[in-house]
Amino acid sequence: TTRSVQLEGAAFFDVKHDVARPFTVRAADAEIRDVGTSFVVKTDGVGGVSVSVTEGIVALRKSSMESSGKAYELRAGDRGVVSLGTVAVTRGKVNDDDLAWTRGQLLFRDASLAEVQADLKRWYGVTLQVADSALMRLTVNVPSASNRAEAVNLVSMSIGADVEQHGDTVILRSAGRSPTP
Repeated sequence: TTRSVQLEGAAFFDVKHDVARPFTVRAADAEIRDVGTSFVVKTDGVGGVSVSVTEGIVALRKSSMESSGKAYELRAGDRGVVSLGTVAVTRGKVNDDDLAWTRGQLLFRDASLAEVQADLKRWYGVTLQVADSALMRLTVNVPSASNRAEAVNLVSMSIGADVEQHGDTVILRSAGRSPTP
């Protein structure tokens, strides 16, 4: 009687609405219910979930809430983020960049390093470590990266960090700081 998926990672859904059989996505601490739409769901690897609606409407709520918990209605162009036990909604900010990954383009616009870490692991098998906690508060802006080396280079330049590579592990440090012995 229901259509339901559990998601870790990123997915684009183009759903035919069916009142008799609702479609629900569960990702980390978020539950997204289709109300006839197209939307993107991405997890960041540390419990955060982002929902970008490209068409129609979805209802977003924290899944840890009881079923009567508040659902936020997201319409085309809206983004909802569930992170650290809260739900934040931004109206009218979703654009074509949010679907770039479905066209094979990796780009970041005001992305958290947690999101970047998850995407680099998914795309290129890179384990991104951040040596300085101050860097974790910065956002990343990368217009488009076409390969692993370019992605790592552009991410480090975006936040002004130095890069240290060991195989599939990349360590970011605040610029000018030497590695610890």
